[in-house]
Amino acid sequence: LWIGTTNAEIYGNYVSGFCLNNRDAGKLVITPVFDYLDELHGYVKVTGSKVSHIDSPFANSNDTRAILSVEVQEGIGRGLFNNCFNLQELTLANDFDSITMNAFKGCYSLKKVNIPDNVMVIGKYAFTDCTNPELEIVISERSNLQYIGHNELGTDPAEPSFSNCGATKIYLPITVEYITAEAFRYSGFRDITIAGKDTAFANERGVAFKDGAELPQFFADGTVIRGVKGSTAEAYVNAYNEQVGYEALIFTTKDADGNEIKDFFTENVNKVDENSTIKVELTSNGYYAATQYLGVGGKIVIPGIIDKAEDGTLNAPVYAVSADMFQEEKFTKPSIIRVLKLEISEGISVVEAKAFKDATNLT
Repeated sequence: LWIGTTNAEIYGNYVSGFCLNNRDAGKLVITPVFDYLDELHGYVKVTGSKVSHIDSPFANSNDTRAILSVEVQEGIGRGLFNNCFNLQELTLANDFDSITMNAFKGCYSLKKVNIPDNVMVIGKYAFTDCTNPELEIVISERSNLQYIGHNELGTDPAEPSFSNCGATKIYLPITVEYITAEAFRYSGFRDITIAGKDTAFANERGVAFKDGAELPQFFADGTVIRGVKGSTAEAYVNAYNEQVGYEALIFTTKDADGNEIKDFFTENVNKVDENSTIKVELTSNGYYAATQYLGVGGKIVIPGIIDKAEDGTLNAPVYAVSADMFQEEKFTKPSIIRVLKLEISEGISVVEAKAFKDATNLT
């Protein structure tokens, strides 16, 4: 279903010609309705209702606003909105798990984009030349963001994600494993919150710099780094300032509102995550299983009955905890590190193999 004027054409199972020439549309909504679409470069692949890849269909579009409301398995393809110079606001469905190379490059009118909580990778050059000084990149504390400046698998040597980007503030959740010197090179960020106490400052392949080694400049002079007292962020700022001989970076334990930034693990170890999202699906074995968790973490309660399962069944009995709840083919989902305590409700009879693998903070 397309709302808006496009030059898209349908050939059997293929959709081609996704470059939009709609000069007066205020909103674009994409919802896949095909049973199956084979993927070629620049095409959409749909299995059932799940899009597995979108690659460059909106390049050079004149649309001012876009909403992608699709269920995506792999992520936003390379150059998806490359040089969409009129695009101002973008809303992405929470099923996106990666934003790949050049995704928004050259969107110099872009004012706001939400990074869905499921996104684990922001690829290299993803926001390059998004020069609008009003640009707001929204990342929540529930975010699973793990890598910045890499390919969709998090394996490439890092390159800048935000070079020549007009945004000035960004929040990095506790799931960010490490920050490389390339990640924010040439960016406009001058106010960066690093929520993780142990987020590593690393070389291009994620190997942490050793004590005594010369530290590269991760952030521009004058940048305010906000973080937890005693964190690696504080240690880096102090060491770098000492190395250069002046206060190049400013570290504070206060957020923008003047409140103390608290250590997640200390604050949440006994706090039930009441606003979490636990997805329950009917399996091929004929029973309902918990298959996905999204939340801020702390104490997680996996219910024996879910108000509404994904197939619409009300008060569905939960029989199992799926291995997919915190795992998938490419990644251990970083949300697993948020699980500090766990309660499995009565009625759940099966916990699948490796369901809580890498729950390193589980007490």
